[in-house]
Amino acid sequence: MDKEKKSIFNAPLNMDGSTRVTLLVVVGGYLIYMAYQMVRDTLSGVSSMGLTTTLILAGLMALAGIAVIGYGVCLWSFSRKKKDEQKSEETDEE
Repeated sequence: MDKEKKSIFNAPLNMDGSTRVTLLVVVGGYLIYMAYQMVRDTLSGVSSMGLTTTLILAGLMALAGIAVIGYGVCLWSFSRKKKDEQKSEETDEE
């Protein structure tokens, strides 16, 4: 029984990249949400930061979020192309 548990827990995971891409999209979305929250808090008077500073920082955060999401989408499309090429090579060999 002990050897069976070790073999189950030591088995390699199927790494298709979708988990990494999902995490990148969530992180990018959260950066955009935080930028929105900064602007909203400054406009409502909750934050003591100036409007110009807030807009600059929020713009940078939103651009970073968009870049992270774009990177995730590029990784996803690259992994899809790679899988399709491998499938076509496997069918050609058969």
